[in-house]
Amino acid sequence: MHATAPPLRTAARRNLQLILTAFVALVLTAAFLPFTASPAHASAVIPDVPFNTNVGNGLDDPVHASALQPDGKILIVGMFTTPANGLARINADGTPDTAFNANVGTTLDGLVDAVAVQADGSIVVGGAFTSPANSLARFNPDGTPDTAFNANVGTSLNSPVYAVAVQADGKILVGGAFTSPANSLARFNPDGTPDTAFNTAIGTTLDGLVDALAVQSDGRIVVGGGFLAPSSNLARFTSDGATDDAFNAAIGTTIDGQVRAVALLADGALLVGGEFSTPARKFAKFSSSGTADSSFNTNVGTTINNRVRSVAVQDDGKIVVGGGFTSPANYLARFNSDGTPDDAFNASVGTSISGPFAAIRTVAVQDDGKIVAGGSFDAPAKYLARFVPVNAPEAPTGLQATPGYRQALIAFTAGADGGAPITNYEYTTDDGATWMPFDPPVTTSPVPVTGLANGIENQVKLRAVNVAGTGAASESVVVTPQGALFAALDPPIRVFDSRPSHGGGGALTPGVPVSVDVRAPVDAVAVAYNVTLVDTVDAGHLSVGPAGADLSGTSTVNWFGSGQRWANAYVSALGDGGQIQVLARGGATQVVIDVTGFFLENTAVVPASEQAVSAANGVKGSVFVPVDPARVYDSRVGDDPIAADESRTVDVSTMVPVGATGVVYTLTVTQTTDAGHLAVGLPGQAKPATSVINWFATGQSIANTATGALDANLALDVFAGGGPTQFVVDVVGYYAPNATGGLRFTAIDPARAYDSRDGDGPITGGQSRTTGVLPTSGTVPAGVGAVAFNLTEADTIDRGHLRVAPGGAPLPTVSTLNWFSTGMRLANGSVVGVTGDQMTTFARGQATEYVVDIAGYYN
Repeated sequence: MHATAPPLRTAARRNLQLILTAFVALVLTAAFLPFTASPAHASAVIPDVPFNTNVGNGLDDPVHASALQPDGKILIVGMFTTPANGLARINADGTPDTAFNANVGTTLDGLVDAVAVQADGSIVVGGAFTSPANSLARFNPDGTPDTAFNANVGTSLNSPVYAVAVQADGKILVGGAFTSPANSLARFNPDGTPDTAFNTAIGTTLDGLVDALAVQSDGRIVVGGGFLAPSSNLARFTSDGATDDAFNAAIGTTIDGQVRAVALLADGALLVGGEFSTPARKFAKFSSSGTADSSFNTNVGTTINNRVRSVAVQDDGKIVVGGGFTSPANYLARFNSDGTPDDAFNASVGTSISGPFAAIRTVAVQDDGKIVAGGSFDAPAKYLARFVPVNAPEAPTGLQATPGYRQALIAFTAGADGGAPITNYEYTTDDGATWMPFDPPVTTSPVPVTGLANGIENQVKLRAVNVAGTGAASESVVVTPQGALFAALDPPIRVFDSRPSHGGGGALTPGVPVSVDVRAPVDAVAVAYNVTLVDTVDAGHLSVGPAGADLSGTSTVNWFGSGQRWANAYVSALGDGGQIQVLARGGATQVVIDVTGFFLENTAVVPASEQAVSAANGVKGSVFVPVDPARVYDSRVGDDPIAADESRTVDVSTMVPVGATGVVYTLTVTQTTDAGHLAVGLPGQAKPATSVINWFATGQSIANTATGALDANLALDVFAGGGPTQFVVDVVGYYAPNATGGLRFTAIDPARAYDSRDGDGPITGGQSRTTGVLPTSGTVPAGVGAVAFNLTEADTIDRGHLRVAPGGAPLPTVSTLNWFSTGMRLANGSVVGVTGDQMTTFARGQATEYVVDIAGYYN
């Protein structure tokens, strides 16, 4: 609302509007802003901190209108008394123009609502003042009143002026709520005398207030406000004051609320803002002939939720609006030339403008693209603020990648930030099909790109992000993340024993996971372990995997009756807190876990636990070399069964080279007697406290694949407890530093790769079956060299065993898993080389169902 009501309305309404004017901080008003172009096609804006800091709290009342001078200084008007009464000038850096403001002083005695700059630098203002003239006055470029002009205006106007525009010929148009020298629209000559002919032509044509003015290049005059004649709220007049009947007829009653702002486009089209709801809400476009632009207005739709008070057009066709809205941004927003919201700009404005009665009444775009806003807000400065255009950052350059375990560290040189701080980076490994932001955000080089497949070439691109959006993509850098190296422990260490007699808490409760601290070094990513079940109850199975992981659908070791002892050596990624978890299902069981080694990443980027195992520290990590499984010892050939408390040395040097630090072997007991176990250690050392394989009855055949440390002797000592039993040792691979063709290890959460029960059915003695080793989870990439797998037999018939080889390979001479009666469920973890992402399983003896779960891969 403005200081007075338009003519032809009641005195009560006039008084109400006078009262409301006194509360300008609570009221949203507007004045016309002339078209201001911007060469800077920026995507977004940020507050201009130096400018806004200089403005600070220098104004004591809201800004109603503004105008830009060619020298970059800013004219503002309102009802403030500091730094001058009603009219002030601000330097380009936000500081007050002290000399100008001192010259203005207290010359103006009331609200100033409009301002325009003439070609000679003189300043014309309109408002609700009576000094130095009634409602219209002019000041010289230095801020002193133009005495002659103001004397000529005198008391020509009888009510406030809300809008001012200067014609090319120097004549001055004013709009407002006056009835003299014409109704709501009048023109004054360059010397301040009324333009009698024009004003007579206007006469009483307008029946309500004029709030906005714009002069077309052909001299026609567009007015907006709150009137019903000669058309509703928007009308056009010829340069001599006659009504533009065709235009006004086209407008008709299209606009159903007051127009507060008008801006012209280069093609003659009009943009209007205000309090209407049709033809679009608060903001609309009309052609030069007065017809509504249906496409533009449809795009605007209901985007804006409150009145628009000011409109400015950039030279790229984008449109800046200010008002009392909070959508699509708080009080300041931008639209594309087709009427769609400029999402990047609006997001950058966000809630940066605030205050208990916040609204923008005037916006102007400087030649450098900076946006000046005035109104009744408290932040980012009080009543006047400026925003700096910013663009998305330029592309990073000079990318250099350092491979790590399932990740790469990418160093780079940052591109220009586009004028706003970089808030994060994003990366892609699929040439931009998908981009992933870093979480938490990273703003400087280097950045860690995680979740990569080890041993697979990755092409990584980066792009920076700031408030304006995402920047250009960098060139690709090629990196192949590295798998882990193995460090064997000698002797193995016991990290968990549930038996109360050994200090444990008792048998595991089915369905309740238990976390186990394996005392991993800080750079460990996976652990090699042997799990032993003791004193089983009924039937069930145990799953082992990373702490916090979902272990449903996988098993590590099974039992099928009470009082059994089973062991399985396997590997697991480390989970939450650098720990693993064990989960029993079915019956209860005691559990013992012994660690035989750790898989360590070179770069030590991923911490696991601060409780480092001293035996693993300083041990040089080794790569894995799979070999065709080969037998290195069979007690049935030339030796007797191994008896209780006896040890036997097994030479593995025929299968592993000098310098090997560990060996992966399958230990099989057969023709067992009573119950017992075998332990394995280095020659010349005492019997380890940990077992590798157990049996619990006479006549059993059981296999377990384990990893053992090696020294220069390249041999293993096998120790018996109980028995006797025959035993066999088969080598399936070895670990050595820098071995030719060596593979690094990547641990994954256990994932199923094959289950014969899903359709293929049991495998029968004499048959072979070639199956894929890539789980449906997608956690194993194509082209791996070997996999760590757990082979489980189910629903066995009579006796038999399974042998495993790379896909398509001939029948190996060694077994991986045995069974010795019907209805058993047994498991053994092992490693097998892979051909074409496949492995082949051979059955001997009778039939069995079988399952393959993958815990990691080598490449």
